[in-house]
Amino acid sequence: MGKLSRVADVPYNTIRSIYRDPFYSITTITFGWLADALGVDASELVESAPAPSHSAPDDEGNL
Repeated sequence: MGKLSRVADVPYNTIRSIYRDPFYSITTITFGWLADALGVDASELVESAPAPSHSAPDDEGNL
């Protein structure tokens, strides 16, 4: 992650957040920098994933 951070000129914490949370929001600019640094087309970095559920809490406040 450190090398990618340096090559893409993207903060290490951002790279780590993307790695840990597949729903982490980044700009298209950052997305492009990462794709360029990895030497791939941005479309290769996109994966279809189900949207996170936003269910209502039950009577005890649990989701």
